[in-house]
Amino acid sequence: MMKKSCCIPLFKWCKSFLLRFDGRRKKKSQIDSFPWCKLAYWEECLRVGPQFPVFDSSVDVFSEFLKGSGLSLSSIFTQNKNPSSSTRETRKKIGRGLSLSQESNGVWIHNKSSSAIFVNSPTLDFHPLTGKFIIHKLLPGHSLLVFDYGVSQPLLKRRNNSAPRLDVCSVRVSFAKGWGANYKRQNVTNCPCWLEIMLQSPPPPPPIILPEKIS
Repeated sequence: MMKKSCCIPLFKWCKSFLLRFDGRRKKKSQIDSFPWCKLAYWEECLRVGPQFPVFDSSVDVFSEFLKGSGLSLSSIFTQNKNPSSSTRETRKKIGRGLSLSQESNGVWIHNKSSSAIFVNSPTLDFHPLTGKFIIHKLLPGHSLLVFDYGVSQPLLKRRNNSAPRLDVCSVRVSFAKGWGANYKRQNVTNCPCWLEIMLQSPPPPPPIILPEKIS
Protein backbone atom coordinates (compact mmCIF):
# COMPACT_ATOMS: atom_id res chain seq x y z
CA MET A 1 0.00 0.00 0.00
CA MET A 2 1.32 3.42 -0.96
CA LYS A 3 0.74 6.36 1.31
CA LYS A 4 1.57 10.02 0.82
CA SER A 5 3.58 11.00 3.85
CA CYS A 6 3.24 14.07 6.02
CA CYS A 7 6.34 15.89 4.86
CA ILE A 8 7.77 19.31 5.63
CA PRO A 9 9.23 21.83 3.16
CA LEU A 10 12.87 22.86 3.17
CA PHE A 11 12.47 25.91 5.40
CA LYS A 12 11.22 23.68 8.23
CA TRP A 13 13.81 20.97 7.71
CA CYS A 14 15.50 20.00 10.96
CA LYS A 15 19.07 21.32 11.20
CA SER A 16 20.09 20.18 14.67
CA PHE A 17 23.07 17.87 14.11
CA LEU A 18 23.11 16.98 17.82
CA LEU A 19 23.55 13.29 18.54
CA ARG A 20 22.74 11.86 21.96
CA PHE A 21 23.83 8.49 23.27
CA ASP A 22 22.86 7.56 26.83
CA GLY A 23 21.88 11.18 27.50
CA ARG A 24 25.36 12.55 26.67
CA ARG A 25 26.54 14.53 23.67
CA LYS A 26 28.73 12.57 21.34
CA LYS A 27 32.02 14.22 20.40
CA LYS A 28 32.72 14.89 16.73
CA SER A 29 35.87 12.74 16.90
CA GLN A 30 33.73 9.81 18.04
CA ILE A 31 31.23 10.38 15.23
CA ASP A 32 33.97 10.52 12.58
CA SER A 33 35.76 7.36 13.76
CA PHE A 34 33.03 4.98 12.59
CA PRO A 35 30.43 5.29 9.81
CA TRP A 36 26.90 5.70 11.11
CA CYS A 37 25.56 4.23 7.87
CA LYS A 38 26.63 2.72 4.58
CA LEU A 39 25.02 3.38 1.20
CA ALA A 40 24.61 0.88 -1.61
CA TYR A 41 23.34 1.94 -5.03
CA TRP A 42 21.33 -0.59 -7.03
CA GLU A 43 19.94 -0.81 -10.53
CA GLU A 44 17.20 -3.42 -10.36
CA CYS A 45 18.90 -6.57 -8.94
CA LEU A 46 22.46 -5.38 -9.60
CA ARG A 47 24.47 -3.48 -7.03
CA VAL A 48 26.49 -0.85 -8.85
CA GLY A 49 29.77 0.25 -7.30
CA PRO A 50 31.09 -0.43 -3.79
CA GLN A 51 29.36 0.40 -0.53
CA PHE A 52 29.79 4.04 0.47
CA PRO A 53 30.47 4.63 4.20
CA VAL A 54 29.11 7.86 5.71
CA PHE A 55 31.08 9.48 8.53
CA ASP A 56 29.74 13.03 8.47
CA SER A 57 26.33 13.88 9.89
CA SER A 58 24.97 14.59 6.40
CA VAL A 59 25.69 13.45 2.86
CA ASP A 60 24.42 14.22 -0.65
CA VAL A 61 23.58 11.55 -3.23
CA PHE A 62 23.29 12.88 -6.79
CA SER A 63 23.98 12.31 -10.48
CA GLU A 64 24.48 15.93 -11.56
CA PHE A 65 27.73 17.67 -10.63
CA LEU A 66 27.54 19.50 -7.33
CA LYS A 67 30.11 21.33 -5.26
CA GLY A 68 31.18 19.51 -2.14
CA SER A 69 31.50 15.86 -1.25
CA GLY A 70 28.99 13.06 -1.49
CA LEU A 71 28.09 9.98 -3.48
CA SER A 72 28.19 10.81 -7.20
CA LEU A 73 26.12 8.16 -8.94
CA SER A 74 27.19 9.33 -12.40
CA SER A 75 30.74 8.26 -11.56
CA ILE A 76 29.67 4.64 -11.10
CA PHE A 77 26.97 4.31 -13.80
CA THR A 78 29.52 2.80 -16.19
CA GLN A 79 29.99 -0.19 -13.86
CA ASN A 80 26.64 -1.51 -15.08
CA LYS A 81 27.64 -2.76 -18.50
CA ASN A 82 24.12 -3.57 -19.66
CA PRO A 83 21.54 -1.22 -18.09
CA SER A 84 17.92 -1.62 -19.12
CA SER A 85 16.14 1.12 -21.05
CA SER A 86 14.11 1.91 -17.93
CA THR A 87 17.30 2.32 -15.92
CA ARG A 88 18.82 4.64 -18.51
CA GLU A 89 15.70 6.83 -18.50
CA THR A 90 15.45 6.90 -14.69
CA ARG A 91 19.09 7.93 -14.32
CA LYS A 92 18.21 11.18 -16.10
CA LYS A 93 15.63 11.98 -13.40
CA ILE A 94 17.96 11.67 -10.40
CA GLY A 95 19.59 15.07 -10.96
CA ARG A 96 20.43 16.73 -7.64
CA GLY A 97 19.20 13.60 -5.88
CA LEU A 98 18.75 13.72 -2.13
CA SER A 99 20.37 14.75 1.14
CA LEU A 100 20.62 12.30 4.01
CA SER A 101 21.10 13.64 7.53
CA GLN A 102 21.50 12.09 10.97
CA GLU A 103 19.69 14.23 13.55
CA SER A 104 19.02 13.93 17.28
CA ASN A 105 15.65 12.24 16.67
CA GLY A 106 16.59 10.04 13.74
CA VAL A 107 17.56 10.05 10.07
CA TRP A 108 16.06 12.57 7.65
CA ILE A 109 15.89 12.63 3.85
CA HIS A 110 15.40 15.78 1.77
CA ASN A 111 14.37 15.33 -1.87
CA LYS A 112 16.49 17.70 -3.97
CA SER A 113 15.57 16.20 -7.34
CA SER A 114 12.78 17.31 -9.68
CA SER A 115 10.99 13.94 -9.41
CA ALA A 116 9.34 12.13 -6.52
CA ILE A 117 11.26 9.53 -4.57
CA PHE A 118 9.71 6.53 -2.83
CA VAL A 119 10.75 5.40 0.63
CA ASN A 120 10.44 2.14 2.56
CA SER A 121 11.45 2.16 6.23
CA PRO A 122 10.77 -0.06 9.27
CA THR A 123 9.74 2.96 11.36
CA LEU A 124 7.21 4.27 8.82
CA ASP A 125 3.91 2.50 9.49
CA PHE A 126 5.27 -1.02 9.84
CA HIS A 127 2.41 -3.55 9.81
CA PRO A 128 3.10 -6.12 12.59
CA LEU A 129 0.72 -8.77 11.19
CA THR A 130 1.94 -8.87 7.60
CA GLY A 131 5.52 -7.81 8.25
CA LYS A 132 5.26 -5.37 5.33
CA PHE A 133 6.16 -1.69 5.19
CA ILE A 134 4.10 1.03 3.58
CA ILE A 135 5.72 2.85 0.66
CA HIS A 136 5.85 6.62 1.17
CA LYS A 137 5.99 9.08 -1.72
CA LEU A 138 8.24 12.07 -1.06
CA LEU A 139 7.70 15.01 -3.41
CA PRO A 140 10.48 17.33 -4.64
CA GLY A 141 11.53 19.96 -2.12
CA HIS A 142 10.16 18.06 0.88
CA SER A 143 11.80 16.24 3.79
CA LEU A 144 10.85 13.19 5.80
CA LEU A 145 11.99 11.53 9.01
CA VAL A 146 12.69 8.14 7.45
CA PHE A 147 14.13 6.46 10.53
CA ASP A 148 12.74 7.46 13.93
CA TYR A 149 15.01 6.43 16.80
CA GLY A 150 12.12 6.37 19.28
CA VAL A 151 9.96 4.11 17.10
CA SER A 152 12.87 1.79 16.30
CA GLN A 153 13.39 0.61 19.88
CA PRO A 154 10.31 -1.71 20.00
CA LEU A 155 11.23 -3.05 16.55
CA LEU A 156 14.73 -3.94 17.74
CA LYS A 157 13.23 -5.85 20.66
CA ARG A 158 10.83 -7.65 18.31
CA ARG A 159 13.72 -8.69 16.07
CA ASN A 160 15.85 -9.88 18.98
CA ASN A 161 13.04 -11.76 20.72
CA SER A 162 10.76 -13.23 18.09
CA ALA A 163 11.61 -12.13 14.57
CA PRO A 164 15.34 -12.47 13.92
CA ARG A 165 14.85 -12.02 10.17
CA LEU A 166 13.12 -8.68 10.58
CA ASP A 167 15.35 -6.06 8.95
CA VAL A 168 14.92 -3.00 11.15
CA CYS A 169 18.14 -1.16 10.27
CA SER A 170 17.72 -0.58 6.54
CA VAL A 171 15.92 2.13 4.57
CA ARG A 172 15.30 1.79 0.83
CA VAL A 173 14.76 4.72 -1.54
CA SER A 174 13.72 4.44 -5.18
CA PHE A 175 14.32 7.34 -7.57
CA ALA A 176 11.22 8.34 -9.59
CA LYS A 177 9.60 4.88 -9.56
CA GLY A 178 7.37 3.41 -6.87
CA TRP A 179 6.90 -0.22 -5.94
CA GLY A 180 4.51 -2.35 -3.94
CA ALA A 181 0.82 -3.20 -4.10
CA ASN A 182 -0.20 -0.03 -5.96
CA TYR A 183 2.47 -0.29 -8.65
CA LYS A 184 3.41 -2.69 -11.40
CA ARG A 185 6.77 -3.19 -9.69
CA GLN A 186 6.10 -5.43 -6.69
CA ASN A 187 9.60 -5.40 -5.17
CA VAL A 188 12.26 -2.74 -4.80
CA THR A 189 14.60 -4.95 -6.86
CA ASN A 190 12.29 -4.27 -9.81
CA CYS A 191 13.01 -0.53 -9.56
CA PRO A 192 15.46 0.92 -12.12
CA CYS A 193 17.52 3.06 -9.70
CA TRP A 194 17.38 2.74 -5.93
CA LEU A 195 19.44 3.33 -2.82
CA GLU A 196 19.89 1.11 0.23
CA ILE A 197 20.72 2.89 3.50
CA MET A 198 22.21 0.48 6.04
CA LEU A 199 22.42 1.88 9.56
CA GLN A 200 25.57 0.62 11.24
CA SER A 201 24.96 1.13 14.94
CA PRO A 202 21.99 0.74 17.29
CA PRO A 203 19.95 3.95 17.43
CA PRO A 204 20.37 6.03 20.56
CA PRO A 205 17.64 6.19 23.18
CA PRO A 206 15.58 9.38 23.40
CA PRO A 207 17.41 12.15 25.27
CA ILE A 208 16.63 12.56 28.96
CA ILE A 209 15.05 15.95 29.61
CA LEU A 210 15.49 17.18 33.18
CA PRO A 211 13.12 19.75 34.68
CA GLU A 212 14.47 23.27 34.94
CA LYS A 213 15.41 24.58 38.35
CA ILE A 214 13.18 27.30 39.72
CA SER A 215 15.27 30.10 41.18
